[in-house]
This record gives sequence, C-alpha cells and structure tokens, in this order.
Amino acid sequence: MACEVEAHRYLFQLKQSDDDNVDLDMENISSEPPKPPFAYNPVHDLESLWWICVWVMYFYVDKDRISLSAAQGQAFRSLFPDYIPAKRLQNLQDSLQKHVPPAFQHGIDAIELIRRRLETTYFNMERSLPPDYALFLPRLTGYFLRALQFAADRTGDIKLYIPVEHRKRKEPEREEGNLLSSTSNKRSKQG
Repeated sequence: MACEVEAHRYLFQLKQSDDDNVDLDMENISSEPPKPPFAYNPVHDLESLWWICVWVMYFYVDKDRISLSAAQGQAFRSLFPDYIPAKRLQNLQDSLQKHVPPAFQHGIDAIELIRRRLETTYFNMERSLPPDYALFLPRLTGYFLRALQFAADRTGDIKLYIPVEHRKRKEPEREEGNLLSSTSNKRSKQG
C-alpha cells in the first residue's frame, strides 16, 4: 500500500522550512488557494509495484534450504509486519540497499533507483496541487521500466527460494477452498 494512501494525506508537500526562498509575506500566504483534499493517484499504483519488488528482495533467499540472515529477517518483519497499518514512510525515504543476499544486489540497486525517483516525483507533484499527472507520470513510468530492465539484464539466472522459516509458517485453515476465520467453527461433514 502506498504511504500516502495509508496515511490518507499528502506527505511530500513543500514545507516552509524546506525552501529558503519561501516568501513569508502575509499577502502571499492569504492569496494561496486552498489545497485540494487528499486523492488517490496513479503514482500510488507505481509505489505499490515498488513495494512488491521490495517484498521479493526481502522475502526470498538465493539458495535452497537456507534461512534469512538475521538482518534480512529483521528488515522483512519491519517492512512487512503481520498487522496493518505498517509504518512504511520512513522506508520510502531511506535507502533499502542492505540486508539482502549478495546475489540480489542488482535487483536492490534498481529498486533503490526507483525509490529515489518516486520520492522526487511525489515532492515535485505536491509542490503545486492538484498535480499535473501528464507531466510526471510518463517520466516516472519510463524510469520504472528502465530500472526493472536493468535489474533483469544483470541478474542472470538467479533463482528465488523460499527460506526455511517461511516454509514453516502455518497456512490459514481452509474448508472446501475457502479460508476459515479464526473465530469461525469448523462444520463437521455429514454423510
């Protein structure tokens, strides 16, 4: 889930302290039109795809029958806890180029390039709301595709394996293909 969607508010708007050239003249402040309410936008979809890429890099390992390193496991649990909402904004603003298997380095490098471009795009879009998606979306989409191609070209024949600890996780109980909630009672089959 995109960070702004999780927070239900814009998170990358220019703050007065962020720009030394902000004119604090009272006339300029009062003449600004009100900001539009928060709205979901196409960049949030691209951020969600980015989070899927991050999940792959932190969930999997590069050799069969091994465990996540302690650092990778801790990073995975921090990024993707078993509860919602996860507090992901800090991770979108900081580099994630650590704690993954060395074989995944080109993948995480590409994800880092996308992360930086996402953050820059959010910041630039939110400098003047409502954002002009036609200006920002094609550049971001093209950059996203080039970064993924970069990773694909350099990863060769790397295979992804489910680490031992994820194999041991208990699957949700099912009855006739449907998930059972933890509060539901199993029905006994009658013959």
